[in-house]
Amino acid sequence: MISSIGGAERKLYSAPPAAPPLDWSPDGKFIAFSAAPPGHSSSNIALLTLETLETRKLSGPVVGTQDWGPAFSPDGKQLAFVRTNGTLTRAEIFIMSADGSGARRLTFDDAWIPTPPAWTRDGKSIVFSSTRNGLPTLWRIPVSGGPEVQVPQVGVKAVGPTVASSGHRLAYEQDMGSSSLWSLDLARTHDAPRQVTASKGRNGASQLSPDGRRIVFVSDRSGSEEIYISNADSSNLLRLTNLGNARTPGIPRWSPDGQKIVFDSVLRGHNLVFVIQANGGPPRPLTDQGSDNLNPSWSRDGNWIYFTSNRSGQWQIWKMPNQGGEVLQLTRQGGFAGFESADGKSIYYAKTSSEPDIWKMQLQDRKEAAVSPRLHVPQWTGWALTDSGILFVAEGPEAPVLLRFLDFATARVKRITPLEKQPWPLWISASSDGNVVIYAQVDLEVSNIMSLENFH
Repeated sequence: MISSIGGAERKLYSAPPAAPPLDWSPDGKFIAFSAAPPGHSSSNIALLTLETLETRKLSGPVVGTQDWGPAFSPDGKQLAFVRTNGTLTRAEIFIMSADGSGARRLTFDDAWIPTPPAWTRDGKSIVFSSTRNGLPTLWRIPVSGGPEVQVPQVGVKAVGPTVASSGHRLAYEQDMGSSSLWSLDLARTHDAPRQVTASKGRNGASQLSPDGRRIVFVSDRSGSEEIYISNADSSNLLRLTNLGNARTPGIPRWSPDGQKIVFDSVLRGHNLVFVIQANGGPPRPLTDQGSDNLNPSWSRDGNWIYFTSNRSGQWQIWKMPNQGGEVLQLTRQGGFAGFESADGKSIYYAKTSSEPDIWKMQLQDRKEAAVSPRLHVPQWTGWALTDSGILFVAEGPEAPVLLRFLDFATARVKRITPLEKQPWPLWISASSDGNVVIYAQVDLEVSNIMSLENFH
């Protein structure tokens, strides 16, 4: 804490970082914030008393969920906050007394809430950003419960609402950024990266088809995140899904014969694995609704689908027949995204969803071990398995971001090439021979602070 006019800083609290931001009580005596207990995957809302610097836990989320974004009511008697599921794909607004009692769920949208909620001046409503109708925009809901009403005139990609304490004004942030897909031919070292998609909206989660002629990817160019297919030169664009209504798709992946696409999406409160024909048609769910299932990928012969599930209480790698059916647990020590090796005898997988190491399991004896030499990536999306090794991006003090390669034959990591612009996010995919790399690149990262007058 520091005086608003400057001066010496006073340290209030020290702990591992959790989800920002924090909020002051109206009387300035307390700070509510999100705290993550050491060794736990969940976070809770905690209260810091400024006079004594004592902290105490207020909320009690279920295992694997995250409580964050607390906001005091104008009279300081209540707290609103966001509770996010373990896959970070869905969130709801909760309200509780400022002493932590009487927590209750206010929204039932099964949608993503990207920023903390805000109270109206009279304390009777909550304003929040949600993807319940596609791209994030602002909604308003009574504290007593009831249907949400969209805030008019703010448009889409609106987040971070805040209500003025005097007057009738609402401020918010509007995202104006864009990202595009780029391809890099590593077999032709002198060729520059080639843009695959136009930078309209956000484009990412791409994968090259097995024959190298087509690309599947996710884009919000239509107003909601959907799966698209195009030729490798960006021609013949086909919108494959019409999910809308906050059913944001996960990463799509081709079947070995190039005839089907597998992906995950939300349905009635849980992430399920779906399969869809690559030439279009309705998606078909392969997993049940009793747990969250995501990050599917195909076996090399196309007979099996690997996926991540929390049905055992922890994220693990599982597999099932390509038509659905009985599932089989593979990993026992955690796993978040797995891919089968070229010979079909093992899987390589990211250990966790954040700051993951890459591990390997022999499918015959289920022996799990970290890849040697150790391969650590900042995000679970920042690596791609090829027939002869692993391509990955690693952040560091140097700029730009470097593309590296772990060669299975030599067990050595070598530098491949710098990427001219920051990938968004740290996402790459590659052809099976490792010659072609596709990545998402930030083209424009900008947002505007907007003000809505006469907000009541």
